[in-house]
Parts: sequence; C-alpha cells; structure tokens
Amino acid sequence: MSEKKTVCGIAVKAALDMLKDMCDETQLFRELASLLGVSEEDLDKLNPPSEHCKAVLESLDEKLCRDFRGQRSWVMCRAWELMDSGMTFREAIRTAWAELREKCAKMGVVV
Repeated sequence: MSEKKTVCGIAVKAALDMLKDMCDETQLFRELASLLGVSEEDLDKLNPPSEHCKAVLESLDEKLCRDFRGQRSWVMCRAWELMDSGMTFREAIRTAWAELREKCAKMGVVV
C-alpha cells in the first residue's frame, strides 16, 4: 500500500470518528450515502428496509450489475442488513461492495 493511501485511510478514519461525535447514526448514514450518490428518494426506500430492498436484493442480475443507481441501491440495502447484524456502517458498505463485485463477476460483469 502506498504512503498516500495509508495517510488517506488514517484521515478518513479520523474524520469518521469525529463525525460519530457530531451526528447521530441515521444522520451520518444519510450524509455518507449522499456522498456515494444515493438519492434522498432511494434512502427513504431503505429506512427502514422496505419491500424495495427485499426486491432489489432478490433481483440481482446482469442488468442491475450494469446500472449505476441499481448497484448503489443494492449496496445500501445490503449494508442496512449487515448493520442490523451488528456491523459498523463502514464495514457494512465495504462488505456489501465486495459481495456485489463478486456476484456480478460471476455473471461476467466487472463492477
């Protein structure tokens, strides 16, 4: 890992620690999701996990793997599930992206 990536990682962790002190979990989740390109409309579908999330998580296919918004919707829904099982937001997002990449790769789509 390059020194720049290491410094960046430390800075992001420090920023998240500071944000946790300033924001409640829901607010922080919404702000970070916004930075990832998730719309307020999509977030409203996720909070609490809805029929939308159930449908998105069950319908992962090649079309969704190729769709910018579809990918993010799937990741946010999956992250929500993972956070319900005790993962932190950061771990949940990282895990959800890894799962999406793996599942889409099996369909021949690189995410």
